[in-house]
Amino acid sequence: TSVIPALLSVALVYHLGSLWFHRRWVGLGAAVFLATSGIFIYYARELRMYTLVVLVVLISWWALWRYLTGRQRWPWVYALTVIVMAYTYYFTAFVVAIQALVVLIYYREKLLKLLAAYALVALAVLPWIPMFLQQLEGEGVRAGQPGAIGKIAATDPTNLTTIGEFVHGYTAGQTAFVLLLVGLALLLGWNAGRTFRRKLMVTVLWLFGTMVLFFGINLVIPALALLVGTLAAHFTSLARLGLIGLIGAGGLLFHFDAFLPPKLAHGELLPMIAERYQPGDRIWYNLDDAALGSSLNLEARYYLEVVVPELHTDWFIWDAPREFANLTGNPRVWDARPYWIPMPPRAEAALRNGRSLVSEEVLRVYTLRLYEAVPQTDPAVIDAMLAVKASPLPRSEYRPGETVHITTWWQALQAPPLDYSYGITVRDANLEVLAGDDDGLRIDGRMTSQWTPGADFAPIPIRVTLPHNLPPGEYGVWLVVYFWQEPHPLPVTGGESGHDGKLLKLATIRLP
Repeated sequence: TSVIPALLSVALVYHLGSLWFHRRWVGLGAAVFLATSGIFIYYARELRMYTLVVLVVLISWWALWRYLTGRQRWPWVYALTVIVMAYTYYFTAFVVAIQALVVLIYYREKLLKLLAAYALVALAVLPWIPMFLQQLEGEGVRAGQPGAIGKIAATDPTNLTTIGEFVHGYTAGQTAFVLLLVGLALLLGWNAGRTFRRKLMVTVLWLFGTMVLFFGINLVIPALALLVGTLAAHFTSLARLGLIGLIGAGGLLFHFDAFLPPKLAHGELLPMIAERYQPGDRIWYNLDDAALGSSLNLEARYYLEVVVPELHTDWFIWDAPREFANLTGNPRVWDARPYWIPMPPRAEAALRNGRSLVSEEVLRVYTLRLYEAVPQTDPAVIDAMLAVKASPLPRSEYRPGETVHITTWWQALQAPPLDYSYGITVRDANLEVLAGDDDGLRIDGRMTSQWTPGADFAPIPIRVTLPHNLPPGEYGVWLVVYFWQEPHPLPVTGGESGHDGKLLKLATIRLP
């Protein structure tokens, strides 16, 4: 729904450039510039209306031009496109204002019928006025300033900084190159004759007039493409090819510089939480700036309703320090936030009081952390030296190829003389090994010989991936501890053991 209007817009800007300036090279230059424009490509990848806006704005200029040049007696096709623009994006009103200004300056004899067309547009938009007023009021409230006119109170101020950011984004960071192209287009086009100059000025009004009225997203990209494309009208065939190749190569090389920061990763974060959620878990979903509570915007609520309905909004943190107090009822807390939203110190102190960070996964600029309290179960003892507990699994059923995550908790009862390792295995009822993994036992990077006897239990997350060809049935997840130079399992007391007390069963899983 975004790519198709984008592709049609590239074709239409080619047609419009060829129609206005009677030179196919102008259309080709405009099409190449638009097709490689970073901001345009970015919005062609988003499920939003901006490329549709580009398309209907181009159609409106095409319909208006047909009316102004006598190809149509009445501007009804133009009026229809303006109605579509009004119902697509309010800011297209600024383009309509520029179009009316063009008619007032250059085609006054056509103005009367155009006013009739605008009257038709007003009648068609009239049923939407109550919703428009409701949206204005709602946006003012959301901006924290009731009574403000829509989002105006919440937008960035118009200053040199925001203008610079706007130009940088729309030129994909190649400001000097694009300004050079625009400057040459204006200089050469001004001396190309009265008819060419008039059409050039219409394009300039579209480009700069719309920006002066408002920094509208994507409303001016086709105009910039047309203005750059007019350069091709002033060179020989070989130079035109070189110019268009330079425009295309520049766009392809640098278009990524116009891409906006990554969107909130609801589609990845929320399913990850749902997959490992356990009863009693709390979720601190802080992707905006509500530092002491979760921020569930419309996008997040969509995923909660449609993708992960098993996650209830009552399970989210809304009053951070107070809701961390119930360590027994809420031993685990998920914390999802971008890197630019810090955790308030008083909330962090309450969160870490009795809980430890057991896992951390980074998704682009967002990090998902799990804080967990030590399980209130009796530990198993490894060789009278190490005590170990295991947190319960979030579920008992798994599928072939899935990874089983287990949080183990360790404590040194006496100073371990060596640096021990663990082995994690999946075994059938006969204790035959079907999958496994091993690694060194480390707490905050310290091997077992550096552990302090009597210190609090500390977490060591371990995982094992199930084979893709594992048949249905019930399997055990078993733990062994050994010294790597003498790989003999250390004896286990307590818990469910096997192989003459050399294995410790951490969990039972089932494949349906």
